[in-house]
Amino acid sequence: MSQDSHRVRIASMARVSPKTTQLPKDHCRFYIVRHGQTEWNVAHRIQGHADSPLTQKGINQAKARAKTLGNVKFGAVYSSDLLRTQRTADILTKE
Repeated sequence: MSQDSHRVRIASMARVSPKTTQLPKDHCRFYIVRHGQTEWNVAHRIQGHADSPLTQKGINQAKARAKTLGNVKFGAVYSSDLLRTQRTADILTKE
């Protein structure tokens, strides 16, 4: 497969709904999700690697994203060691 046709194939697959698209066996799909709102987001503080808990809105955001990804069968889930990202990942995989 040429470099150009490979790019076109990836671009065309990106526009199709994940619920209706069957990927070829030699492909995988990544879902990148940012953590829900935190207390420091509300206070407009830079968090960096410091940890700030999710607000109730952040928990609700993660639950809403979990519903939109409800049909996805995740082979693996990765997050940083921060509690806000781990809590978001837990909600996404358990809701």
